[in-house]
Amino acid sequence: MSKTTKKRLFFLLIVAALFLVSGCAPQTITDPETGETVTKLIYTTTTFKETFETENFFNALLVWPMAQVINYTSPAIGVAGAIALVTAAVHLLVTVLSWKSTLSTQRMQMIQPEINKIQKKYEGKDDEASKMKLSNEMMALYKKYDINPLGSMVPLFLQMPVLIAIYHSVQRAEVVLKGSFLGMSLSVSPLDGIMKDGNFLYLVLVVVMFAAQIASMKMPNWIANYKAKKEAELHHRKYTPAPDNNSMMTMMVVILFMSVSWPSAMTVYWVISSLVSIIKTLLTNAVMGKPSKEAF
Repeated sequence: MSKTTKKRLFFLLIVAALFLVSGCAPQTITDPETGETVTKLIYTTTTFKETFETENFFNALLVWPMAQVINYTSPAIGVAGAIALVTAAVHLLVTVLSWKSTLSTQRMQMIQPEINKIQKKYEGKDDEASKMKLSNEMMALYKKYDINPLGSMVPLFLQMPVLIAIYHSVQRAEVVLKGSFLGMSLSVSPLDGIMKDGNFLYLVLVVVMFAAQIASMKMPNWIANYKAKKEAELHHRKYTPAPDNNSMMTMMVVILFMSVSWPSAMTVYWVISSLVSIIKTLLTNAVMGKPSKEAF
């Protein structure tokens, strides 16, 4: 790793850490009537100056403007439409800023079968010579396809604080927690909506969220395996599918359990975010086009 790359990585780590430390904890206040700790809402009358002075720069620079966009656009396009607008706009911005890194990540997924083949070749070999050969073959593979092994980390560092900000903005926008979607109150959890109100649309919403999230997580792997299979058939090579990431499913199960108890507004957001991620993945692969035959 070059010194320049190390410096860039270190800078990104610092920026991400600062955003996460200042922004992960939700902003709460004590309700004067009930004495309970509740999420501090952002109203149309809430100013940037007020947020900056009473909270932190993360909330002022990222959460406040997103929440205000949702507040002001919801009367015209609905709560779900406003959340979709903000989510799509942010995903687009992050994609533009990290386009080269996104392409590098897509190529990495595309050549995963070749990576697995090299790793299997040296499986169980712990001597220094084998480790050196493995490293050299991996670097040669990355060079062949013009891949930066650290490229996938850039979108991650850009996305983490921004996605947290969207999450908070949906929680804090006044119009969201006081609004409804398809007759479902967005301030009520799906569990309460089913058990107390007897509205099974909440169950449908959770199922849709689970399905959309699985699809968004697995879409890159599905596309990579499809492309790898076509290339293998074209060049009469054995096709080895990339293994599924079991950690993703574990995370999905955790999210599923959390989703039944958080406000339904978050479930709606999660559905929209997953659908936007799917569209972004499809568009990115469409723009990339098919890899050249010479490269294989």
